[in-house]
Formats: sequence, C-alpha cells, structure tokens
Amino acid sequence: MKIIAYYYPAWHVDVQRNRLMKKQGWTEWELVKKAKPLFKGHKQPKIPLWGHLDDSKRETLRLQTNTAQKYGIDAFAFTLFWRESSFYLEEPIKQFLKIKNSKLQFVFVWSCSRLFRIKLPVKLQDTSEVLFKTPDPESSRQIYPTKKYFLELLKYCSKEYFNSRRYLKINGRPVFLIYDVISFIDRVGFAKGKEILEYGSRVMRHLGYKSFYYIGLLDTIKEARLAKQLGFQAITSYASLPYLHGPKLQDYTSLIRRRVRRWPILERVAGIPYYPSVGTGWDASPRGEKIKDIFKLDKLYYPWLPIVTKTSPQAFYKYLNIAKKFNQRKKKHYPQFIFIASWNEWSDGYYLEPDTDNKYAYLEAVAQFKKARNYSFIKTGD
Repeated sequence: MKIIAYYYPAWHVDVQRNRLMKKQGWTEWELVKKAKPLFKGHKQPKIPLWGHLDDSKRETLRLQTNTAQKYGIDAFAFTLFWRESSFYLEEPIKQFLKIKNSKLQFVFVWSCSRLFRIKLPVKLQDTSEVLFKTPDPESSRQIYPTKKYFLELLKYCSKEYFNSRRYLKINGRPVFLIYDVISFIDRVGFAKGKEILEYGSRVMRHLGYKSFYYIGLLDTIKEARLAKQLGFQAITSYASLPYLHGPKLQDYTSLIRRRVRRWPILERVAGIPYYPSVGTGWDASPRGEKIKDIFKLDKLYYPWLPIVTKTSPQAFYKYLNIAKKFNQRKKKHYPQFIFIASWNEWSDGYYLEPDTDNKYAYLEAVAQFKKARNYSFIKTGD
C-alpha cells in the first residue's frame, strides 16, 4: 500500500505565473497571511509551524521530503501545469529530485484544462468564474490539449522525470493522473480525448516504457461511466470532501460518511479500480476577498463557502482506516493506493504540514495508520 499526498507547487515567486497575474514578487502565502475569520469560531488565519517556506529552495524540499518519509508518506503527486511548451511552477519538482538518498517517490497530476487561478483574491463580482460548471472568463488560464501539445509534454517529462527511479511506476508503466475527467471531455470531446490518451500510450511505448497507467480524477457518476472507455486504468478524486452547493457550513464526520458511500458506486459504474481520496478538511475562504457577513448572501460559493467544520486528526485517522477497508476488497493484482488531499494546500485549507494549532498531529495520524496496516505489495519500482 502506498500513501500518496497531493502537492501544490505554488509557494514561491514564479516569473511566468507572476507575469500572467501582473503581480511581481507575489506568492500565495499573501492570501494565507491576510486571511480573517468570517464568523465566531472560524479558525483563520492558518499559521504554518515551519513558517512561510519558499518551495523553490532545496532546504524546503529536504525538510518536506524527510518529514513525509518519517511519517509514512510514500509519494508526492505534483500538479503539472503545462502550456505552450512551458512548465509552470516547476522549480519545487526540480529541487525534489536533487534531494540525495531519498526514497520518496512522485507522480504527476496533469491539470489538463486550465492553469492555476490568475485572479486572486477572487472578487465577489467574479463568482461565476469559480463555479466549475460555468464558463471561466479567465481566458489567460485556459488550456486546449491536442496530440501535438501532449507529445511535447511527454517528451519533456520523459527526458526530465519519467526516467527517474523515484517516479512511481506500475510494472514499468509510469502512473499519470489527469485532473479531471469531465474537464478533459469538455475541452476536446470524448472521441478526441480517447484518441489523445491512446496516442500518449503509443508515444510512451516508443520512448521505451510499457505504456501509461492513467488515473482519472473525478467526482460524478457521469464521469465514472466514461472513464474506462476513454482509456483510464483507474480513477480517484482530488479534494472531494464538501458539497460545493450544499450548506454553508458542513460537518467533517458527516461528510466522511456521505463520501465513502460513493466509493463503491463510482468503482462499480466505472468498472475499474477507485482509489480512495481522503481529505483533512476544506476552507478556501483565504482565496476570496473579505466579506463582512457570509451568511447574508444566498448565492455565495467557492472560495468563501462551503467551510468544513469540526475537523480533527482523530476523525482523519478514522477516515484513513475506512479507506484501508475499502482497498482490501480489491483483487490482489491491483495496486493499493490511498490519496491524501493534501500535503500543502494552505489557501484551500487542507494540508498535512504542521500548523501552530495541531502541530504534527495529522502526520502522526498517518504514521499510526501505517504502523497498523497489513497489506500485500505489488511491484511499483522501475
């Protein structure tokens, strides 16, 4: 079994990103630092125990890597932002690979339809932009995949990353996550999407690999029905904890019960393995402009709402164990993965890194969980 934590590589000054944002020297830490509580008992701002680290620095990646290994994390899943032959927010990944004697593995989560958010903090008049089912007016962040585009990406990653002994592979097939299935189809259509994935597999075989092990990120039954037909070998989710159009405040334990009931349904409908995704919480309010009273506005969504309440390391530990039991139902030849959202999504309010409130408690929950496990392993090296 492997515990894979999503890693958002955006905590440093990136010239390409800042040029798009027209904010010189800006990082997302500015959002975290300026966060304010929106109601009584609201825990903001979140304060990192390690301080506001620069993830383009090798010493930062060394601290993160060593800590992750110590507490039982097996791999990071780095978000891959690629457009027009440019790899955005790449420096943390470069520094990660320069950490000598590390056994921590990694994979990519390709953001196939859009770059990081350009307009931050989000303004109230721009709320249509944050509802993922509506057109996104930020044209400067859009991505439209083609076979040529995918070929450039794969050639670059094959040269720089896939050949690393630390890149996670399943029987010689690099694991490659795509965020997300519905956005991929919306961008290129079902037929073209299937063609692009098949083309990617052929390219990988030409480059000397045994194809790809594609994992599609999704959250709906509709996506699950299409995933296998598109060419995915497995499915999972990202931060699918709250219901974005549900109550403004949502209880963590109640959400766990609702989410885990969907896991077997998604797996059954898809006809391929669903790997559980376990989140530590959700509070993206730092990404939005300050609003005086969030309860007076009826149609207020991401990033201000919803906010997940009553989170705790103890409840998170139970969540991990539910994921373990779900994985034990799988056939023995399937890999055993649990994804965690996330290592460092500070501005969205879900992270494993220690803060001044819980210290290392979430990481300790992972360590305790790993010590109690009893899993069979399959070959996942080069």
